[in-house]
Amino acid sequence: MRPSRHAWLLVPVALVLAVCSQDPVTLGLRRVLMVYPFLFLWIGTRCVLVWERWWPDARPVDPKIRFGMIAVAAAVVLVAIVSAIRIHPYQLAYFNAFAGGPAAGPGLLDDSNIDWGQDLPGLAGWQAEHSARPLALDYFGTDDPAGYGIDSRPISEDELFQPAHAAYAVSVSTLIRLRLTAQTSGRAEFDWLARYTPTARIGYSIYVYDFR
Repeated sequence: MRPSRHAWLLVPVALVLAVCSQDPVTLGLRRVLMVYPFLFLWIGTRCVLVWERWWPDARPVDPKIRFGMIAVAAAVVLVAIVSAIRIHPYQLAYFNAFAGGPAAGPGLLDDSNIDWGQDLPGLAGWQAEHSARPLALDYFGTDDPAGYGIDSRPISEDELFQPAHAAYAVSVSTLIRLRLTAQTSGRAEFDWLARYTPTARIGYSIYVYDFR
């Protein structure tokens, strides 16, 4: 296998990185995610090349071992497919099982990595069923909650310290920031994730706390 035989796999990688490097707005790794499939394929070809160079006279893999390897690979792919299907319609919050699943997301990432305000429609349904009007709301996004039929008001800073007699819908991004604030300031009362148990979780991005 010649080293240059699969060099074309690096062409899209170079193009994506070149284009993204000119973007003045840095929005993280998501801009270059599409380079990974090409890199993985290229790395695979390098592994085969190393094998052929170092073990040119190696015996063919036993058919039983080969079948076992294929079965394991197929099982891994099947698990990935099933987990991707099961999370519908909450794909934005997807984490694989090895990472702990989507419920573990807040302990791993924050901000728009897991939260775009995508669960506002679900929150509107919860409010309609529980007569929580108005709902004290702090969510990560710029859309108008009223457009989804949500009757809400902003959460005040005092309420973040001591919740009032009300129902709260809080973005998981806000909850993570509150936890970081508690850790840096030494004021544990800010850590809602530790202090309170959510009444409901809307998708994986909005937690509801009902103190009424």
